[in-house]
Amino acid sequence: MSSRTSKDSAGSSREMFLTLQKPQRDAIRTLLLQGMAAPSVVAQPSLRNKVGDAVAEIARQYTDEDVYNDDGTRDTWADLLAALFQASQSPDAGQRETAFRIFATTPGIIEKQHEEVVLNSFTKGFKDDDVAVSCYKCSLPPPSPTDV
Repeated sequence: MSSRTSKDSAGSSREMFLTLQKPQRDAIRTLLLQGMAAPSVVAQPSLRNKVGDAVAEIARQYTDEDVYNDDGTRDTWADLLAALFQASQSPDAGQRETAFRIFATTPGIIEKQHEEVVLNSFTKGFKDDDVAVSCYKCSLPPPSPTDV
């Protein structure tokens, strides 16, 4: 469902997830983040990767489209970066790998106001000894000249 499209009332294609009401979107996002940290998910690499892929897909939708709340403010997934930062600092290599997989596939989730926190996370991640974490940290896009 996270990557399917449907037509809205104006006939425009929209991601099906984004056509849900805000309470439903919030509930799904919360469940995904809880699932990402659940010990039963963390212990199974294929399940952990599937949950991470779902998180990345929903995050991509929020960066690709402007999603607004009923009051006209932009709806963002504010809890996502905190959860990814926490996962990237986890003693569990699988959680660190998941965090860097999501960062690697959806770099657009990193906004200017979060650059310092993310930079600290990457700095620690680049020093990670775990091979799986290393695979994803190497696939991260290099900073653009304006970011340096």
